[in-house]
Amino acid sequence: MLKGKFANCYGIRKLDSLEIDFSKCNKALIYASNGSMKSSLAKVFEDLSNNSRPFDRVFKDHVTTYSITYGLDVYSYDSSQPEENKEATNIYVIKPFADHLEFSRESVTTLLADKTTRERYDAVVSKFKDVVEKVVSQLNATSKLAKNEIERTLIADLEAPETSEWIDIFEKLGDPLLKPMAVPFWEGCEYATLFSQKAIELYKNKDFKTAVGEYTKKLNEVLESNPVLSKTFTDYNAEQLVKGFKSNDLFSAKHTIHLKDGITIIRTADEWKAAVDKQLALICGDPKLGPSFKKIQSLVGKNSDVRKVRETLLAHREIIPYLNDVDALKKQYWLFAIKKLDPSFDAVYQEVNQYTAEIKGLYQEASKQSDKWVKVVDEFNRRFKVPFKILIKNKASLLLKDDEPHIAFEYSSCGEEKVCLNCDDLLNFLSTGEKRALYLLQILFDIERIKDSAKRDGRRYLIVADDIADSFDYKNKYAIIEYLNDIANYESFDLLVLTHNFDFFRTVALRLNVNRLNCLFGSRREDGEISISKFEYFKDFFKKALIAKIKSGKIDNDEKKKYLIASIPFYRNLSEYVLKEKEQNALICYLHLKKDPVDTRRAKLSDLWNCVKPFLGDEDWSGDDELYIDCLKRIANHCAKCDDDDIQLDSKLILSIAVRLSAEVFLEKKAIDNGLECRESDYNQTRDWSNFAKNNKLLEDKEINLIDEVNLITPENIHLNAFMYEPLIDVSAWKLKELYKDISKLL
Repeated sequence: MLKGKFANCYGIRKLDSLEIDFSKCNKALIYASNGSMKSSLAKVFEDLSNNSRPFDRVFKDHVTTYSITYGLDVYSYDSSQPEENKEATNIYVIKPFADHLEFSRESVTTLLADKTTRERYDAVVSKFKDVVEKVVSQLNATSKLAKNEIERTLIADLEAPETSEWIDIFEKLGDPLLKPMAVPFWEGCEYATLFSQKAIELYKNKDFKTAVGEYTKKLNEVLESNPVLSKTFTDYNAEQLVKGFKSNDLFSAKHTIHLKDGITIIRTADEWKAAVDKQLALICGDPKLGPSFKKIQSLVGKNSDVRKVRETLLAHREIIPYLNDVDALKKQYWLFAIKKLDPSFDAVYQEVNQYTAEIKGLYQEASKQSDKWVKVVDEFNRRFKVPFKILIKNKASLLLKDDEPHIAFEYSSCGEEKVCLNCDDLLNFLSTGEKRALYLLQILFDIERIKDSAKRDGRRYLIVADDIADSFDYKNKYAIIEYLNDIANYESFDLLVLTHNFDFFRTVALRLNVNRLNCLFGSRREDGEISISKFEYFKDFFKKALIAKIKSGKIDNDEKKKYLIASIPFYRNLSEYVLKEKEQNALICYLHLKKDPVDTRRAKLSDLWNCVKPFLGDEDWSGDDELYIDCLKRIANHCAKCDDDDIQLDSKLILSIAVRLSAEVFLEKKAIDNGLECRESDYNQTRDWSNFAKNNKLLEDKEINLIDEVNLITPENIHLNAFMYEPLIDVSAWKLKELYKDISKLL
């Protein structure tokens, strides 16, 4: 049993009548027009399932409350009370289509997970977990990158596969082909500053790249004529040589160094250092380099987000030439960073490497574990026709680690070459219907997860589907109905379907064999209160509710007269279909103000009966006769005074017909009072007469607005047949009553 009372929950001002018995039928439907209550109700259930708090979207100071009972569980909430919510872990809401799709790790892993393999993996990884944590801490201290960013950044910078983990990173860093450059400038440089997102954007700037190119070119020209340094023999090499001289006593053995200028002779380590420092000072002050360096400074100084980059470049101008290849420079930074590790990188690599073979073996095992995954995907492909196949790129790491799933799609069209796309790229190619089908794949994953949960805990689960078929083509719409049937057939599930599509509502009710007591209608009253009532009309409304009540011809009370008048649109359309032009033209005169072939003002109910009796066995009139227009007005007045807002199609038809005729009576009177004439129209007479009145400035603004509302609301309600009366179901009874009362005041 599901019961609920709600107040000020999103669009629901008040709802006290939600009660669904799942004991005899575990399926239920609620039909509600757009904007009345459907999505608001679903949102409350969603909040309940994820421990969120509902509120009123418009009147945010109103107190929001609900009391929901599902099975033995009772959930209540009052926004004026500070108590914690109770989370409903056995309620799941299928929301309408969302453009942004997320395949959660929780759902996808359910289809793949093998507990034994994961436990073995965790046991191996735990053996070198401490080592990795120490490495991360030291790299964090050097680079100033956040600890949780280091692994991801290393994978990207070393161009390793997305699914890589630390054993792969260590292998990449230990690759003998990855040679460190002899550069002196890393000390004091922070990765987080030099390679921040804003800094990378700066390096890609066209003007910046040009300035770096100019600076590098001029620096090389200066170095060519330098007596000490060159492009290959840098200041770093020179400083290292100083250390070598001192540690090896080169000059104590009376050796000398002759510089390439052919003049300068170096006899001591101090003379060598002085010569190097002198040349560095000359280079920094060289007039050729000055303008280029100032241009770089200017470009960096324009952006406050990269001011620290400016400070780094001022302190280490030697970095600038390497900014032509930022990707290579990042690799070099990490080679510098791992040299500072304690214990050494070689020691770390050796310790981790002993587990590599075992971990790779577990990855191979995990990659093969996909039975449920294949089953769900095959089921999706069977039901829905879409131009792609679904893959998980990181199946093994999804299983073994806490990675998010990387879903990929193999797209093909018209026999062309296949291409692998990610989700965002795929959405650019798909039609609206195909996007919605893809969204349902996400739902399939979640439902499988919930099935597993139901098996484990033995509880019943409520699945709420909110407009799941909205905007689907008919082929996929019926595939959805088939899938809803599968959900309903699962023994631990109760299914509640919410929809504003009456065709979908009726089809689900019939195909899923939903108990009539669980087929409900939600409507909003004039005061904003929502009522939930039993839905009355499933099959042929006209046959069950109208024909059976009047076919004898004995129309002797207002109830039967109401049914007779309400059936006019049906018989008018039927006359058109079977080419009974005479009857069709006559019946139009009961829906519009006419004089030929029937004078609407003079016609009696018996005249109306003579138009419809050929469809009812040709029984003669034997009722209580009176003028049609007087009877219509009396019954419409009664309908307008009723307090209920139930889905009474006959009452809505009466009000719609009365509103239309009253509007035409008013428009005709306006024309006559101004010495004009409204000519009868063969098509859409009410609109033609309203346009005539507007063009001749016969109406006040408030009258124009009211007549426009008549033209907007009543056409679809009157032009209907046995199969398409959803517009009349959608419109609120109180709105029709309000419109009838307003138009009556004009007469």
